[in-house]
Amino acid sequence: HRTMILDSCWSVKMNQHDYNPLHTHFTSSRNGLATICYIKVPEHIRQDAFKSRANPANNGRFLTDGLLQFKWESQQADELDDYSPISDTLVIPTVGDYYVFPKWLHHAVYPYHGTEQRWSVQTNIDVCTDEEIAKL
Repeated sequence: HRTMILDSCWSVKMNQHDYNPLHTHFTSSRNGLATICYIKVPEHIRQDAFKSRANPANNGRFLTDGLLQFKWESQQADELDDYSPISDTLVIPTVGDYYVFPKWLHHAVYPYHGTEQRWSVQTNIDVCTDEEIAKL
């Protein structure tokens, strides 16, 4: 049995050239989750990402302007492990998208160009065992 408790919640308003470097999150419990919900995203971020992927010179890859990146690398698995996910996932932020992931997952937000702000809401959630609940 696990109990989920909201540990913290905050909002981020990013402007042109703002970024969030590669990081993980912290919760009071041993296990925890982190979330990101996009509230406002400049339209050009999405448009530019798809245009960059369609450009043959980019070999089907996205340019990273304004994107969210998850780094799934693990010291416990290698690229030959059938159960190991791809090491990097790039996400095009979209209004209303809600991402839930383990607190230990490294992630970053790339800077972008443009005058509009990007808004998001983040949370950290404790996932407590009965023993951890008893100690509160």
